[in-house]
Amino acid sequence: MSLVLRTIFFASICLLWYQGNLVEAQTARKPRPASPAGKPAPAVIQRFRAAVKANPRDPQLRNALGLVLAQSGQIAPAIDEFREAVRLKPDFTEAWSNLA
Repeated sequence: MSLVLRTIFFASICLLWYQGNLVEAQTARKPRPASPAGKPAPAVIQRFRAAVKANPRDPQLRNALGLVLAQSGQIAPAIDEFREAVRLKPDFTEAWSNLA
């Protein structure tokens, strides 16, 4: 599993835990087959979108959604999320780096 996918996987578990979904976070830790071409499963994208909808001013969530979207090949929406992350937190170097 690539570093990007491991990061996305870890972020999704952290997101579940942060939202209080402890049982789901524990279940998510169990190994599962990767989706085709190593792309994040649509359910992962949906979870991040739901988290951003619930916390629209959280730059960390915006950046994480951008990473998931970029990994799935949705470049334009990913760029929008990275831009929103740096708008919310202008010194957010990781989001700036993702825009580069």
